[in-house]
Amino acid sequence: LRAPANNAIMRIQSAVCQLFRESLYSQGFVEIHTPKLIAGESESGAGVFTTDYFGTTACLAQSPQLYKQMAISSDIDRVF
Repeated sequence: LRAPANNAIMRIQSAVCQLFRESLYSQGFVEIHTPKLIAGESESGAGVFTTDYFGTTACLAQSPQLYKQMAISSDIDRVF
């Protein structure tokens, strides 16, 4: 990140994300943050990454789809 080119790339990526967020907010979308570590496998039959989380086994969430669908079904119609 000390190289000017890499620093500029990070700043451009940040600005692009900010523009997307502002556009979605202006259209009535709500930004949600879904869990990244969960207690069990989220999709059956798929290989999952597991780790020790303070003495408990945790799995890396594979997709935020379930949480976004739950938000939509609870009257938060537009999420990202």
